[in-house]
Amino acid sequence: MSELVLYGPHYSAYTRTAWLTLLEKGVDFRLQEVPFTPGGGLPAEHLSRHPFAKVPVLEHDDFVLYETAAICRYIDLAFPGPALQPAEPRRLARMTQIIGVLDSYLSHHIRMGLAAQLIFRPLRGEATDEAVVEDAAAVVRKGLPAFEAIVRADGYLVGGELPSLADFHAIPLFDFLLNCPDGETFLADLPNLKNWWHGIKLRPSVVATRPRQFAA
Repeated sequence: MSELVLYGPHYSAYTRTAWLTLLEKGVDFRLQEVPFTPGGGLPAEHLSRHPFAKVPVLEHDDFVLYETAAICRYIDLAFPGPALQPAEPRRLARMTQIIGVLDSYLSHHIRMGLAAQLIFRPLRGEATDEAVVEDAAAVVRKGLPAFEAIVRADGYLVGGELPSLADFHAIPLFDFLLNCPDGETFLADLPNLKNWWHGIKLRPSVVATRPRQFAA
């Protein structure tokens, strides 16, 4: 029997992106937790799957794949179910642009500069580095209006009747951001993103994958 395994910590933003994609596609799979703490290393067996020591990794029988964008595109193309990438060229290009903007300009600052400092360090009893938070917040506040300008004003990020891979890349990051203290202030003047988040945050796949530390 064919087996599909997703390796990664459930609270990782990138693991969650792949997890959301699998749920929305309706694929049977197993989520295999990988103990991982930034700076703390990964188990040796995981390094055989991902030579650059990152998560997630997808294993489908004898096919092993890393890099979240590649994993999500493979899931969408390899299995039956709703199409998670638009066929229309401009919407497909916009989806790719959104994913690229998140990965290149916002993801690190939201994950490591804000969420790691304001959510996860306090949970571990560690002090927050306010200078790191201040620098990350400045980058995110500068970048979000540009991101707002390329997303749809209603519905999903690239429009259509179903979410796309763009939404699944964005959901974990915005959940991190909005669970930081005063996180809602980041979207105060961004109606497109605010409407998108309030429309998608209670979607079953989003609720099912939300880290247990987060509010509903």
